[in-house]
Amino acid sequence: MRRRRSRSRSRERDSYSVVPVNKLALLNMPSNVDRNAIALVLAASGYLPQDIRVINRRGGSRSFGFIDFADVKTASKWMDENQGWLTLSDGTRVQVEYAKSDPASGGRRTDHDWTCANCSVQNFFKRDACFKCDTDKRASMDLERQGLHMVGVVPCDTLLVRALPEGCTTATLFEGLSQYTALTSP
Repeated sequence: MRRRRSRSRSRERDSYSVVPVNKLALLNMPSNVDRNAIALVLAASGYLPQDIRVINRRGGSRSFGFIDFADVKTASKWMDENQGWLTLSDGTRVQVEYAKSDPASGGRRTDHDWTCANCSVQNFFKRDACFKCDTDKRASMDLERQGLHMVGVVPCDTLLVRALPEGCTTATLFEGLSQYTALTSP
């Protein structure tokens, strides 16, 4: 007697064990969704990822993206709380899965890969320029040394002030910023 084989691979997929990693993949997003919309939803629920990337295919109506959390524990907690769905502020639901990664890396990028300081896209170590914005790798490293990688679009409790004049003190900063908000000394 012959056994029937299903053409569906859903059972096959379900049998694979999912290995949680710190990077989540956003699948089949509408092309109008940008990283700020994702960042605002995550921040509203108390999550501040290390990086959010949205990749739009030219001429396509759908895009995809990635959310990098600081560690696997945070990514797993988010996945457990949201059951693999990101609900945007307009009610759109985006499917989320753990990103596929090299098992040997444990979900971490290798030491030779680099992240563009201009657009935050991760590039393979062999690239001399960012594949998204074409920023030269050396220029990106210079921007990173200046602290540009520390600047984000997600609201937080830290203000980065650069290019301070010599002799600037904490008191001078507080005096200047007090025009805009009430501050208390540390």
